[in-house]
Amino acid sequence: MSTIVETARVELQNFLRTSDGMRCPEWGRCEWAAGGGWCLESSKVYVERLLSILMSTPEEFASIGPVTGCRALQLVESVAESLLETAGVQHAPVSSLIAKYADEHCPVEVRVLPLMRRRGAVWRLKDAWVIQLRAADLFYVRRFILFHEIFHVLVDDYSCLPCRRVINAPVSFNEVLADLFASYALVPTDLLERHWQGAGFSHLLARLFDVPDQVVCIRLRQVGLAL
Repeated sequence: MSTIVETARVELQNFLRTSDGMRCPEWGRCEWAAGGGWCLESSKVYVERLLSILMSTPEEFASIGPVTGCRALQLVESVAESLLETAGVQHAPVSSLIAKYADEHCPVEVRVLPLMRRRGAVWRLKDAWVIQLRAADLFYVRRFILFHEIFHVLVDDYSCLPCRRVINAPVSFNEVLADLFASYALVPTDLLERHWQGAGFSHLLARLFDVPDQVVCIRLRQVGLAL
């Protein structure tokens, strides 16, 4: 792993270890949120719902605001950008092969299986990471779940619930962070700005990046481009 990825990764790991994973480590003392900035902790149920429901419409993302002052998302974006730079990503769609850069000391194996109750999971074995994806999912949905699980490899977090939460279970802050990491990594800001033509959301844009429509929706809101 390159020095730039390792530095960003360690900083994010240290930040997350100050909490139990259910709440943002800065909850209750975040100056950005206190000043009226968009807060992921207070919006995590809403974000998780939008990214989990495939029928979400662009209008439902209207309350998602720029996140320039959110420490958690600054760190997540930094890790995503560092990983993309190390992998030499310059064009869309971002290759799924980027998974091999998640841990230089332990190989990452991706398996597509006939999973029934979950869309994805990550396991830390003695000599490898294993990411499981559900064969029945559409290709671009599997890509999103893959990058969600890559986040858990990067922060060495494999104790959380497998991806796609148990019904009625509390929403984990770290799980939503993993979703947003996947969004950052799959739809990098520079590539989004390059291909966005000022027309707001477009299904063609989602297909260009090979991601679910709602991932493009949330990224357009985050970078301040109109829907």
